[in-house]
Amino acid sequence: MPDINTPVLYTIGYGNKGIGHFIDRLVSNDITMVYDVRLVPRSRDHDFNGDVLAYTLDAYGIGYYHAKSAGNKYYKSPRPLEDYQKWLLGTDEGRDMSITLGDRIFIDDNDYRVALMCSEYDPLMCHRSILAHAITSCLCRIIHI
Repeated sequence: MPDINTPVLYTIGYGNKGIGHFIDRLVSNDITMVYDVRLVPRSRDHDFNGDVLAYTLDAYGIGYYHAKSAGNKYYKSPRPLEDYQKWLLGTDEGRDMSITLGDRIFIDDNDYRVALMCSEYDPLMCHRSILAHAITSCLCRIIHI
């Protein structure tokens, strides 16, 4: 069981909850940096388009980074989560990406409270949960907000 000093990686999805609900969850958890792990930072809800979202987050003192390489390129597959996990854990490309992203989060952006963000509200239905576990390798706690 990790202790209170163990680093934490947060994840968040916006679903159809709206920008206000999303921002409230970030602010109430003191998140200072959002890593957008969508393959393409676009949404039917204009507020969640990457450029608009970055501008909105900045007004709350929250940084934004689009981690395109972490996006689920298997989203059209009949089994997108399983295929993403196979790629992430079973290929050099997937492992290298998760190591690089983990280094960026825990070394380069060490001063930030980071949340991995995707559109799916339920973390169990989203690749961000698989990615979070791959990045942390049990060295930190994962909290879905």
